[in-house]
Amino acid sequence: MIKSPFTNDENLMESNITKLLQQMTVDEKIKILHGSSMFESSGIDRLGIPGFSMGDGPHGVRLAPKATTFPVTIALTATWDPEYIEIVGEAMGREFKGAGNNMALCPAIDIGRDPRNGRASETIGEEPYLGGKIFAAFTRGMQNTHIIATVKHFLAQNHEADRCYANSFIDARTLREFYGLPFRMVVQEGEVYSVMSAYNLVNEEHCSQNGEILNQMLREEWGFKYFVVSDWWGTYDDADKLMNSGLDLEMPDFLRFKGLKNAVETEKISMDTLNMAARRTIRARIKSGMMDPSLPKGKAEDINSPENRKINLEASKKSIVLLKNSDNILPIKKIGTIALIGPNADNIPLTSFGSSEITIPGYTISTRQGISNVAPALNMKYEKGCEINSEDTSGFQAAIIAAKDADVVIFVGGLDKTQEGEAYNERKGKDRTGGSVMIPGKQAELIQQLALNNPNIVVVLQSGGIVSMGSVLDNIKGLIYAWYCGSEGGEAIAQVLFGDYNPGGKLPISMPVNDTQLPKWDNLVFTNDFIDGFGYRRFDKTGEKPLFNFGHGLSYTQFLYKNLKLSKDLIEGNDCFIISVDVTNVGTREGDEVAQLYLSQDVSVPMPFKQLRGFKRITLAAGENKTVNFPLTPYELCYWSLIHKHYFVEMGKYIARVGGSSENLSLAISFTVKSDYIIPFGDKLYLVNANEIKSVEGGNNLEEVKCETE
Repeated sequence: MIKSPFTNDENLMESNITKLLQQMTVDEKIKILHGSSMFESSGIDRLGIPGFSMGDGPHGVRLAPKATTFPVTIALTATWDPEYIEIVGEAMGREFKGAGNNMALCPAIDIGRDPRNGRASETIGEEPYLGGKIFAAFTRGMQNTHIIATVKHFLAQNHEADRCYANSFIDARTLREFYGLPFRMVVQEGEVYSVMSAYNLVNEEHCSQNGEILNQMLREEWGFKYFVVSDWWGTYDDADKLMNSGLDLEMPDFLRFKGLKNAVETEKISMDTLNMAARRTIRARIKSGMMDPSLPKGKAEDINSPENRKINLEASKKSIVLLKNSDNILPIKKIGTIALIGPNADNIPLTSFGSSEITIPGYTISTRQGISNVAPALNMKYEKGCEINSEDTSGFQAAIIAAKDADVVIFVGGLDKTQEGEAYNERKGKDRTGGSVMIPGKQAELIQQLALNNPNIVVVLQSGGIVSMGSVLDNIKGLIYAWYCGSEGGEAIAQVLFGDYNPGGKLPISMPVNDTQLPKWDNLVFTNDFIDGFGYRRFDKTGEKPLFNFGHGLSYTQFLYKNLKLSKDLIEGNDCFIISVDVTNVGTREGDEVAQLYLSQDVSVPMPFKQLRGFKRITLAAGENKTVNFPLTPYELCYWSLIHKHYFVEMGKYIARVGGSSENLSLAISFTVKSDYIIPFGDKLYLVNANEIKSVEGGNNLEEVKCETE
């Protein structure tokens, strides 16, 4: 049996894997490459090779009774806080392990090309760099608990209703620089042990048998050395096509891979290819600690533990975004009378419909209950008013009566799992009921009616895919976006509403005015999406204005940016360097700010006007100043060169813009890259050693910045 010390010696580990493979029969090698039941795969007992016991759920253990329901992917991304999300990853890992799993089918990091996508809750929003940083950290945290993380869905999954035959056309640059980027970051920064292929096609080839993305991109270019697992029943061709294209493990049944033995015997699959697939799965078993009997087993008490509840609440609070606060209506005083209205006010929607649902949540706290907890002396009048999506207005009158004499009206609405989900609305060919980004049903009409009777209205929205308030934004004073922020959601929302917590989340996706600002639903030509396809890239190109921009988020305090500096003005193509800025809390209370850096590049190929290439969430006391350092490496500067067939840093002029959102970049600084640089295949992302970063004091000189590739 191979024990964990071998994981620290790569040569010894590979030698031991070779010895195992030499002892295995062809049938045994095939046996470990397919599912044996819905969430299990077989091992080889006589050689001490355990099978995989898989747990589903990108925001909690789906099938574990009373598991903690954490915020969904897009909500975790809205925290803009990789350091904290690493803690969330560890907490989730403990729960998967406590449920008896050794492999978790998460994180889900699809790009939110269109918020009407049924699985928008499982997306990172519109910016791959943000999501890549967040979920590389999540992966490190989860795998610290000796659970195999599985990043999904690789690649470019965007539609659910037609997901098995949706064919996305993507050019080589967009494939690598945009849709592939978050996966590359999770592979290289997070060293994820498993990648799940998507159901859809990319360039007329299903992802589970697409050699360009599995063998070429994932393995040759990015250096991924672990295994690829199919999504459930997501295989479409013969065994030789699948394995030769890079698929290692078929789930959940022995379907297409039933042909593996015949394919080996007829030499359609070489013994080397079969051995490599088996090697990759064994390598992940060893690296994760599955084959080390000295590691402690999971504990059932880690599921929904008091520690995880605290972590969950903090993640929920960090994910909430304050979008509008006219007349400083927020935070609300804990005295007087409020009217609490809306279809999500007395329940907390946890996720969209489908496989990400937690089967039996441990507990939930609604907004109504959260307000009672946070402001028990408040006189609260509750009326539902309307359903999420219905033409029924019979509840309007009672809601209006409650609102008339209230000091503040709080309306809690948005979406729930009846409105969006996994292949949710297949018959109509749309993933979201109604197929629109606008707030559904009679919610907007009720808000307008309430505003006629009481102007002091705060709206709280919950959803996976963002919903637009374009039709009623002018009728309300306060707007909070709370996503599906987990079982602690009501407590988190209440703490934000009443000022016990100062919100610091930022939008990971733009809120459009209406559907015309989104890509056409049936347009699956993704070519050049990274330049101007959607989101802030499109708005930069067209000059259109969304309702709220990517990166937007307010606070109950204010921040000032100054002293933008470079560690060096002339950059070699393979340099690592620092851009720093001072951020000061000029308000009267402590708060969080997310400093954001966007890069513009004057190079020989088309580029977006700007793209996010650095961010940092910081906490500042009233009057406090901190220097934020943005490390820039060749991976922040590069693009995919069609000439060199490599990631490539081009000499030329670059401009860095810094501020609190993509629309509010008050400072800019330019620098020159004076030499080209081709990044070798297989190199890990450059990691700047944080211990070497020092604040700029009185000039542009920083202590030496070191790049590491270990």
